[in-house]
Amino acid sequence: MSKSSYTCNSTCKGSPKEVPSYGDIGGIGVTLAFVITAWIVVSVLVSYYLKVFDPTLDPFRKEGTQKRTKYPNSIDYSVHEMIQSIPWLKNDSKSIFSGSSRLGIVLNSCVLTFADIQIFTSLAILIGAYASVGCDIVAYHWQYMIYLAWLASITHLASLSFLRNHLANNPAKRAWRLVAMFTIQVMLSVAVGLSMTFTEDTKDPDEGPHEDPWLNHGGRPAQCYFREGVETNSVTFQSAIKFIVLLVWGLAIRMAKTFEGFEGGLRKTAALLEQRGNRHRRAYSGSTGRDWDHAFAHASLPLRVWSYFSVPILIGFYSVLSIQLDLFTSLLAEVYWLFFTTIWITARLIKLRIPGNQDDSKWTFGQVLPIILLVAPLVLATEAFYTTSASKESANNHPDIPVPNPDDIRDLSHIHSPAYRGAFFLAVLSYIEIAVYFVLDQPATQGIAIPLIVILLSAFLLQPVLQLSWVVCNLWLDNMIWHMPLKRTIRDVVLFGYSAISLAQSLPPGGFGQELPSDVDTDFYALSVLLTKFIRWLPDEPSEPTSTIVITSPRLKRFVDLRILLPDNDPSWTGQDEPLPLSRLDWAIVGTTVSTKIPDPEGNLTSHSTFHQWISSRTLDSDAGFMYPQPNDLTLEKGSMVNPDTGIDTEYEELWHDATPTAVPGEPAVRALVLQTEDDKNGVRGSVVRLGCYAQGLIRVGEHISLERWEWKDGWKRTIRMGDAELPIEKILGEEALKEGDTVDVDGRGWKVIEESGKDGSKL
Repeated sequence: MSKSSYTCNSTCKGSPKEVPSYGDIGGIGVTLAFVITAWIVVSVLVSYYLKVFDPTLDPFRKEGTQKRTKYPNSIDYSVHEMIQSIPWLKNDSKSIFSGSSRLGIVLNSCVLTFADIQIFTSLAILIGAYASVGCDIVAYHWQYMIYLAWLASITHLASLSFLRNHLANNPAKRAWRLVAMFTIQVMLSVAVGLSMTFTEDTKDPDEGPHEDPWLNHGGRPAQCYFREGVETNSVTFQSAIKFIVLLVWGLAIRMAKTFEGFEGGLRKTAALLEQRGNRHRRAYSGSTGRDWDHAFAHASLPLRVWSYFSVPILIGFYSVLSIQLDLFTSLLAEVYWLFFTTIWITARLIKLRIPGNQDDSKWTFGQVLPIILLVAPLVLATEAFYTTSASKESANNHPDIPVPNPDDIRDLSHIHSPAYRGAFFLAVLSYIEIAVYFVLDQPATQGIAIPLIVILLSAFLLQPVLQLSWVVCNLWLDNMIWHMPLKRTIRDVVLFGYSAISLAQSLPPGGFGQELPSDVDTDFYALSVLLTKFIRWLPDEPSEPTSTIVITSPRLKRFVDLRILLPDNDPSWTGQDEPLPLSRLDWAIVGTTVSTKIPDPEGNLTSHSTFHQWISSRTLDSDAGFMYPQPNDLTLEKGSMVNPDTGIDTEYEELWHDATPTAVPGEPAVRALVLQTEDDKNGVRGSVVRLGCYAQGLIRVGEHISLERWEWKDGWKRTIRMGDAELPIEKILGEEALKEGDTVDVDGRGWKVIEESGKDGSKL
């Protein structure tokens, strides 16, 4: 094996906690180059939509012509009408797509130039990252690279929809860009797939509670994780699957939108649905107008009764489905999703830079260069602006190719009706809610199950029902013999109520039907003294053969869990000062707990705690369980682990009593102390946690275990002691001067204070 491989393997076993500097990926100049380019593309595309885009033109027409489309998008047309009412955004009567506008040509040139830049920057950073897999690139920079590549690719994908006309007239240009984007998405999906291994597999209790636990070992090479298995029940795995699905979906939809058959087919379907709804309005009323007549004067009584209920719902169904298809194919949705996705990725990059190496923020030569190179596309855009006038006259000579029969163009007069505008507003509101749901990046949005439930309930149940009922309500109001102010007031109240319902289903995150109960502790074990009431190995009856106390620190979430077998199963035994034989030890653990909210086996969003062990009297491993709050400060833990009596992985239930930490008399607040000693060369690991009136410690020296438990009972008393090694508990009890970073020497061994709070009355 080569020297570099040996060094890398050594790093896998004992990696540094600090993220190393790697300016080629995490450098400030590299990051800004990606982010600035992406936001330039966003700005150009927004300007393009506001000032250049004409929804009445065929997006697949011949370049240089003004051929009208038979099926204009009603959503874009509605927004375009509103834009035209703003003086400084109003366009002239000529289409800017034809080349008659210098701004149109400049924006087209900018979109094309920056979109192509995004292709090559995505490829460059992905190829560079794959080439650097080894000791150089750590998990932090691998995740950072994914965000940069996604930022570049998402802006180019959005550009494809804006460049449909240009690409439709240049099949070769379309082909190589689609091939390049397909390659990028495959490489990016593989990179995301590899990141599934970045799980919470960390066992060092000196680690902080990061949202991304792999940051605890910032210096560990990414390939060390790649060699490990994937935890399919982890949030990391589910989030990666969600990420890959979004990548595949985004690529497939935008590739399809560049072809006339797909885009034109959906537009035609939306137009036909709207026309069918209009026919139903007329068929049962005998009217030639667009309004549905609730009296049905020309129909038989049974038909009137049936139509009284069914016709409005059927009309609403066609109307809502037409609006949804138009919104899906609209350029407005493209601008919207690009804007929010770019915000989300930018926020993630900013958040990810916080724990990064500060050397990556230095402006070295390699960081200044990419910023300077951003000038090139801006110069090209400026040049296009000043050279456009020379070719402007020839561009105007292209003949128009109008639709032969103007009556064949889709009738869009319905977009001015309250029914359409209200349904349009509710549909857009649902898009905003979904985007905000992810941009807020709450714990409940992690994984795939909960976001999928929320989106499905919102998109396919709640929102369609609200929009459908809005259309039906307006059909009735239009035919009521009421004064217009009264009708307008009713519409306003109903729309406000529907909007409130729509917002309420996704706030707080967790969504419709997925709120957590108010008493769920989302950080179980985070600040607690827990006493076990019983444990039950299913399907056996519950029992409690041990005296068990778990003490967990407030900030670093370090726990010491000591389980001592009761003498003759006597539940009244509370300990003794004399040393106990190790045969009385059931289990002793030191580690770190991480709590999240994930669906339990029944699909309910539940607090889930994972316990990463650092010292164990049994096999060193991690275990996890779901936490269900019970009355009277009790919590029922459910999970599965190896039953020590059978050696078989068995489902269990464990009932805990949460003894709220209290301060020792005379101390201003609940005192918290965490001490640690470590000498892996000699096989030494030890930890002590004190919280209020309880203190516990555990040390392992080679294969030998020693432990202590102390409790305040009108004074500090040692209630449990096993083993021969000395622990610093007695020495630190009542010690007011200790602070983080101090060292306590006991039996020639140094114990470092890694967490301290409460000595001055401060809150934990």
